[in-house]
Amino acid sequence: MFCGGCGARLAEDARFCVTCGATVGGAAASPLPSAGRTAWPLRKILLIAAGIALLGAGGFVAWSKFGVASSSAEDWPMIVRIGAKCGAIDETGKLVVNPVHDVLQEFNARTGLAAFRQNDQWGYIDESGNVAIAPRFSGAGNFGDNGLAPVQINGKWGYIDRRGETVIAPQFDWVESFDEAGGAWILAGDKWGRIDGQGRIAVTPQFNGMGKFENGRATVAVSDRYGLIDFEGRFVVSPQFDSLSAFTESGLAAANTGGRYGLIDGDGKFVVQPTFDYIDVDGDDALFPFRSGDHWGYMDAAGKIAITPRFMSAGQFYGSDRAAVSTGSTSGYIDRTGNVVIALQFTSAQPFIDGRAVVSRGEKYGLIDTSGKYVLPPQYQMLIRLRRDYGHGRADFGELFLFQNQLGRWGIMSGKTEVLVPPQFDDIGCAEEGD
Repeated sequence: MFCGGCGARLAEDARFCVTCGATVGGAAASPLPSAGRTAWPLRKILLIAAGIALLGAGGFVAWSKFGVASSSAEDWPMIVRIGAKCGAIDETGKLVVNPVHDVLQEFNARTGLAAFRQNDQWGYIDESGNVAIAPRFSGAGNFGDNGLAPVQINGKWGYIDRRGETVIAPQFDWVESFDEAGGAWILAGDKWGRIDGQGRIAVTPQFNGMGKFENGRATVAVSDRYGLIDFEGRFVVSPQFDSLSAFTESGLAAANTGGRYGLIDGDGKFVVQPTFDYIDVDGDDALFPFRSGDHWGYMDAAGKIAITPRFMSAGQFYGSDRAAVSTGSTSGYIDRTGNVVIALQFTSAQPFIDGRAVVSRGEKYGLIDTSGKYVLPPQYQMLIRLRRDYGHGRADFGELFLFQNQLGRWGIMSGKTEVLVPPQFDDIGCAEEGD
């Protein structure tokens, strides 16, 4: 069984994908928060391939280590964990926030504040570690595009401003941060709706799942069917699909009906008929990986087969002329005609971005260039390219890498492989257990 959101291979009894978080049976539906989860979920930095999973022996491999707490590789201070406590460092590796916090979220670029947890209460600190909003909340999240942050009081969620003053009274069962569309998703009971910046209901809670607004439209779930709404909550495409991916910048989405996938436009019309077992549009490239039976190939936006399915797994090109593929036991790279240009020799392979790709041999990770030559020989327990966001997996990536040495310590290097911060931390990031 494969995830409808990212294509990762799933256990037969899986209820959600550990790679992308999608509920099984619907890529766009957000799983409801668990009753015991009081902290706002972190926006994690993930592997560059998180949207599609690592390509490794045996096909797609789900990956779920990353408790990294910054949404941009250019954002400093960076959160680190030393022992059981969390602090933050600047770009030289100097501690600017002492490691005294149980949990510490990313710093918000707009306000310069970060949520922290101490003794089961949440507050906010500034980039020097000074307490800006005293800990008094049972849950807290990052500030949104409108300068408000979600907080939980007495089991209900509302919003505060950067001074800690309540702007929207706690009244919802769960909330998202305000987005660039000017609203926020809220949960009332078990239904999702939206509010405006004043906390007024803009879209009546009625959906079982929801997705991010992009190009004025968002994917929503009604029962077990998926469609599209506009900002006013009106259906642009009625709920009719078994699952629905996010839309690419070129205006296409992969839609599943009856277990078969095709491509639809913004009006919900199939431009590529649903005849495929899966289509991966995550990379928003001219060529889309697709699965037919047990094998993967590539098609163009019109549904024409460009590379015959013959691989056990296939990754995105992401605008480059190399894509990672696997035949089962090893991984390598093909060009846009399907010719193998870097021999299948790696245990796992990630996409090329800016001419470099992270690969592994056995349990060691290194970095190669487009000729397959090692820029960094496999020597690290882990090597992670920081990425700015995890929406579509497009090439919006920073030039920093996290690396873990043989002693399990984490450091930071530049895109030119210069060590900026020597390995000395127990982790980069400070998520709650389970986040």
